[in-house]
Amino acid sequence: MSSKSNGVMLIFLGVGSFVLPFFGLQFKILTLFGGFQWVISLILAGLGLFLMVRE
Repeated sequence: MSSKSNGVMLIFLGVGSFVLPFFGLQFKILTLFGGFQWVISLILAGLGLFLMVRE
């Protein structure tokens, strides 16, 4: 997998995990972080954006 496709996946996870709680849903893997889930989602989206722009 290229870093661009990894970046797209991280952006999807980051934005999705930030938006889904507004609809009463969430990704199971990110529930491990509890109240810091929004921080992790922003980090994932930022890292994904970095990977896409870098290539």
